[in-house]
Amino acid sequence: MKYQTIISSFLFLTIACAGFGQQAFSTREYFPNQLGDSLQFANALGEKLPPYVLAWPKKEAFKSDTLLQRTESTGESRLEAYLPGKGLAVYKMDLKEGQEIILERPVILIPDTVRQWQTYKDAAPYAIAENGVKKGSGMFSFEVKVEGADSAKTPLFNFSECLVIHTVAERKDGVTGSVRGYKLKEWYAKGAGLVKVVGEAYWLNPQGKPVKAPARIAAMLERALVDGEEIGK
Repeated sequence: MKYQTIISSFLFLTIACAGFGQQAFSTREYFPNQLGDSLQFANALGEKLPPYVLAWPKKEAFKSDTLLQRTESTGESRLEAYLPGKGLAVYKMDLKEGQEIILERPVILIPDTVRQWQTYKDAAPYAIAENGVKKGSGMFSFEVKVEGADSAKTPLFNFSECLVIHTVAERKDGVTGSVRGYKLKEWYAKGAGLVKVVGEAYWLNPQGKPVKAPARIAAMLERALVDGEEIGK
């Protein structure tokens, strides 16, 4: 009985210590962007390349919800909402080719509270439509691993205590089995949002082989309008 008590105490301490030191983050303050915000990034892959811009220009009705539209200078956009107690959710994505990716249910991109070194996953079926006509279906999945806190040096500002995450998003075609996705390392600053990103976008055939060479991504914040104010001015 004595030895069982000692072993039980040891296991309890081991479990407790495993969680000790894992920093917790309330993600809402790292994803503050709202209607009217915009973030402009210097393209770190070359001075002659155009900047990369994220903007939140309007709200849009979708089913029974009113959602915030996030646009990209690539020509793509998505409808999103930060759900209290749940996290940042995406409902629909518009591709630059003119197609819509309509999710069967909202996918949580990052939970409301996360811990260092933990991995969070979510997935949902989707339908792809063009001009209101369904063209296919498949599965959209999202995975985020929390690295922790770190600084990020950008042309705009040196941000300290950023939330650093690794994300993998994939859209698998239900008919062909091909996969389009991206892998990113991202730095998010309190009160600003995304300030730095590196990674790649890829397209794989059903055997997991690249259809074309991955497209590299590397950008750092150089201008930001958040909550009606320009950061750094």
